[in-house]
Amino acid sequence: MVFAAVALEITPDLIARHSPIPTAVGFIAAVLTLLLLAKTESRGTEAEKSRLPRVYLCAIAIDLLLDGFIIGIGFSGGTRQGRLLTFALTLELVALGLALVGELRKRGLSATKALGVTAGVSMTLIAGTAIGVGLLRSAPAWAVTAALGFGEAALLYLVTEELLREAHESEDTSFTTATFFIGFLAILLADMTTR
Repeated sequence: MVFAAVALEITPDLIARHSPIPTAVGFIAAVLTLLLLAKTESRGTEAEKSRLPRVYLCAIAIDLLLDGFIIGIGFSGGTRQGRLLTFALTLELVALGLALVGELRKRGLSATKALGVTAGVSMTLIAGTAIGVGLLRSAPAWAVTAALGFGEAALLYLVTEELLREAHESEDTSFTTATFFIGFLAILLADMTTR
C-alpha cells in the first residue's frame, strides 16, 4: 500500500514538476536523516531497541506529516478537495494506527503506552495539514518539490527498512538500503529530465 501511495500520488507529481535538483535534495535529505536515526538506534541496548523503534516511528511520523501536507494542499485548493482527500486517507490512517499499536504491544509496551505513543505520532498529521494550508500555500515551487521528495523517500524507507526486513528476517546493511534509494532516485531523475 505504501509503494502504491508513492507510485500513484507522489511520483507523478514530482515528475510533472520537472525539478530534479529540489527533488534530489529532499530525497537525499530524508534518506540521510533516516539512516542517521537508524545508526543511533542501533547503538542502544537491546531492551531500548526492542521496546521503542524510533526509526520506524519517525518514518510513520513523516508519512503522517506528508498525508497532512497533502490534505492541507487540498484545502488550500478548496474545501471540497480537502474533504475528499481527508476521506480518502482516513481508512489508510486507521489501518496504520492499528498496525502501530499492534507493533508496539508486540514489543512489550502496555496498551496505554502504545496508544499514547500512537496518539503522539498522529499529531504530525495535524502539523502537516497546518503546513500544507499555511506555509506551503505561499512557498516557492522548489520548496514544495523538496518536501514531496523528502516524503517520498520517507515512505520508501518505511517499506524497505522495516517491512521488508521483517519479511525476510535477514541481516540488513545501510549499504543495501542506500543502494535501493540510489537506484530509485536515478530512475526518477532520469524520467524527469527526459520528458
